[in-house]
Amino acid sequence: MAMIQENRKLSGIFFRLKNEESGEMEVRCFEDFSEDQQKFIMEQNSKTNKDYQMWLEGLCLQLSRTIKEIGNELDLFSEYNLES
Repeated sequence: MAMIQENRKLSGIFFRLKNEESGEMEVRCFEDFSEDQQKFIMEQNSKTNKDYQMWLEGLCLQLSRTIKEIGNELDLFSEYNLES
């Protein structure tokens, strides 16, 4: 799992993972990891966190707040109209 280069730190949800290339631990925001790394984080938490459902709910809610904040700040709207 190679680290991606962008490190935007948008959500404030930080995790530590070992960089397989350098062997060093790196701290990044959840959304700055690759999809494979995100799946690894969620899988590890499902095994080690007895309150995994609450943890996952918190992750989803924080990511939702981040998306909403970015949309509000940039006045973004989806091209999809789900109301019709």
